[in-house]
Amino acid sequence: MTIAIVGCGTVGGATAQHVIQSRELIESRYGMSVDLAAVIDRDLSHARAIGLPESILTDNYDKALANEEISIVVELV
Repeated sequence: MTIAIVGCGTVGGATAQHVIQSRELIESRYGMSVDLAAVIDRDLSHARAIGLPESILTDNYDKALANEEISIVVELV
């Protein structure tokens, strides 16, 4: 399962951190791999401040959602 999160404020940032930090636990409980492919926000300063990987950060909503590997989009705006 590949996820994109739209919005990286308090809730979006915490959700992104949780997905990254709990990846192994989620996989063991639900039997599926989980990959956070993109965090999308107009202002990525909070995402950077909380240490999210630069490789998944984008401010380009259309480009991120054009990624056919993304199966779930979570809107937390």
